[in-house]
Parts: sequence; structure tokens; C-alpha cells
Amino acid sequence: MLHHDTSELEVEPYELVEAEYETGRFPWMDVVSRRWAALLETTLYERLGLLFEIEAEQVVWMRFANLIQHVRAQPIYIVDINQLAKGLLILDNAFVQSTMQSLLPEAGELVLEDFMMQHHAALQDLLNAAAKDFENSWTHISDFQMRFKRVTTSRHRARVLLPHERCLVLRLKFQAQDTATASEVILALPFTAMHKTLNRLEPLRVLAPESVEPYYESVGHRMMNLLEQTHHNLVSELGKVDLRQTRGALKVGQVLPLQNNGGKVTVRLNGRPTLIGKMGQSNSRYAVQILGWEPAQKSSSLKQQDQAFQPIDLPEGQ
Repeated sequence: MLHHDTSELEVEPYELVEAEYETGRFPWMDVVSRRWAALLETTLYERLGLLFEIEAEQVVWMRFANLIQHVRAQPIYIVDINQLAKGLLILDNAFVQSTMQSLLPEAGELVLEDFMMQHHAALQDLLNAAAKDFENSWTHISDFQMRFKRVTTSRHRARVLLPHERCLVLRLKFQAQDTATASEVILALPFTAMHKTLNRLEPLRVLAPESVEPYYESVGHRMMNLLEQTHHNLVSELGKVDLRQTRGALKVGQVLPLQNNGGKVTVRLNGRPTLIGKMGQSNSRYAVQILGWEPAQKSSSLKQQDQAFQPIDLPEGQ
């Protein structure tokens, strides 16, 4: 029923979906950055028992000289990107201090130089998990590998790019819960190493979900366990028998020849012809050696029509 505008019928608006999405020049990189932040929150809590609120800023590009000039005496990791080029993972000293105090409470107040000599292995183990999280952030987007090469505290030894070269900058802001402690982690990726991937992704208009929970490896394991627990009927068909010659009169001891295709065996999976093989023996037991897939039946050259009957024009002479 249609109502006029003057109707006193009360209508309550209801929106099925409401979402807010902000992105910058590199939307796919923004998705990866936010995924990484979410995974890092879980990793830091599982390993250190620390609750961080991690905010991923929009990914930007800048000249390498503009990035490196703001770096002070702090841990700078040189990382290998997809085995193509080198980038930087730059840690804030406040981030190192807060995480290491939880991981190594007996270490007390850490001096950067002493820490890099005595306790660097503990931080390296934590960063390996962070690198794995970043690789997982690319799930269903693209293949990505990040490997640590070396570490330094001097920006002069961290010049992996020329000053004028561009790099993509992923900046994560860390805020420890119930404290005023704030820190940041910066990942600088060389634009030359990411250019090919970004060009391939840019025309796509549907972005991947920012949650990577459905893509965890445990899902694959559950699917494999399901397949292993499923029972399948596997039958080896040696041939077929034509009973028309018997005229319906079968007798005891009667020999019926098999119609076989060149001695090959058809393997039926759940009643469907699937594989072709040949009979033999293995370990004193009958066996079938698989030769290949069952060739698919040729489909009709006539396209299916919605109508029950469709006239066609046959060539002359046929």
C-alpha cells in the first residue's frame, strides 16, 4: 500500500550496513598496515603479556634522505624485501624499553649499547614474530617475504638507498594500556621493490578484508582433517560384460568375456570414472598403477537452449 506524504504512519529508518573507511594514496598498503597492527597486538600480548593499542597511520612515500635524517641512535634493522632490495625496520627506544622490561625484568634499566651486546637475541626473537605477522598481513593479496640481514644503531650505516630514492613508509603508533608510554615502529620499503606489486593491485576495485582470522593456517589443517576423516568408495573396474549374447540364460560355469580397453583399468571414485591405470601386483597383493586421469566425455557441440526444441540449419549435402 502506498501512503501519501501527509500520512501519520511512523517509519523508523534502518540501515543494514554502516562502515567508515579511510585510505590514502596506497589503499592496499593501508590494508596491510592495519592488518599488521592487529596481528602485532595479539603477538605482543601472547609473548609479553602486554596490552598495546596499535594505530596504523596512512602509508606515504618520501625521499630516503628525508626519512633517515630524523633517525637518531636507535635500533635500525636492515631487512631483505622479496629478495629484491633492502629496507629498514626502525624501532623507537621507548618501544624497546617497554617490551624488553617485560621480557627481561632482571635486566633493569637498559642502556642501548649494553642491550645490543647482551640482550639482542631476545629482541631478535620477538622481531622474527613481528616479521612473520607482516608476511601474514599480505594473505590473499600478494606473496611477500621479509628477512633480517643485520642491525645497527648508526643511521650512517643504514643507508640502504640513495638519498633521492623513494620509499614507502609504514608507521605504527604504540600506546601501552593504562600508561602514558607512547612509542612507534617504522617500516620503510623501497618503492622499486614494491612498484610491480602495487601496479598489479591498483586496478582492482575490491579490497581484501582487513581481518585475516579466516585465513589462519589452522583453517587449512581443519579442512585436511575433515578430508582425512571422510570415507570414499574406490572401485577398480577391469572391464564390462555384454549379456546380450546370453539371451538372459546364465548357467553355472559359463565363461563371459570381458570387454576391456587395451588392458587398462578404470578407477571409479564414489561411482564416477576418475582415473586410468593398469593391473599388477605389489607386495604379493593385487594393485593398480595409476597412469592418468579418465578422459572427460566430449560434450555436445550444440549449446543448451531454454526451449525444449530449437530448429537448426544443416549444411547442404548432409
